[in-house]
Amino acid sequence: MTTSSFSYKQFFHGNSVMIIVPHEDDEINMAGATIWGALQEGLEVRVVFLTNGDYEYPFDVRRNEVYQMAKEIGLAKENIIFLNCNMKLNTL
Repeated sequence: MTTSSFSYKQFFHGNSVMIIVPHEDDEINMAGATIWGALQEGLEVRVVFLTNGDYEYPFDVRRNEVYQMAKEIGLAKENIIFLNCNMKLNTL
């Protein structure tokens, strides 16, 4: 296995990173490698969701999926933030 000179601590200039995504599952689809790599280097990772992502599934289901993902990769549950996730989106 080869090693890399890349460092999340150097890239982000510190010991923490905040990942901001539109809704649940985007954290893995858009930033999964970054989240994993940062956690592996010991950075504090926070993930912020802007919407509830309940188009097909209820928010409770989506939230529980996020918590399960976090448990599996070692992301602290208290570092998961849901903004405006109790509001229902207006439909036309």
